[in-house]
Amino acid sequence: MELWLIDTSSEVHQERSVVTLEGQSSRICCRYQALVLSSLHWFRQPPGQSPVFLLKLYQNENSAQGGNLTAQLLPDKKLSYLQISNSTLGDAASYFCAVETQ
Repeated sequence: MELWLIDTSSEVHQERSVVTLEGQSSRICCRYQALVLSSLHWFRQPPGQSPVFLLKLYQNENSAQGGNLTAQLLPDKKLSYLQISNSTLGDAASYFCAVETQ
């Protein structure tokens, strides 16, 4: 069991929707306002299901990869990108990020 405490002073902003065709790539942007970032987490929530953890990036990391997903962290610009390569119908979901502050 994990307990997550959310710092409400750390706002996160994302695009409302991204549309792509099967077999193509898409990129989702996450902007955050945390003063000191410890890590950034990406999640996927398929329709009617619970969120699923995808990737975690630490402040001193540039990128993380898993399957057809690549996440990039740009702490100096306070943003992260999640790239979905070679999209399939199984990738259709809500994607969101969460920040962990120090």
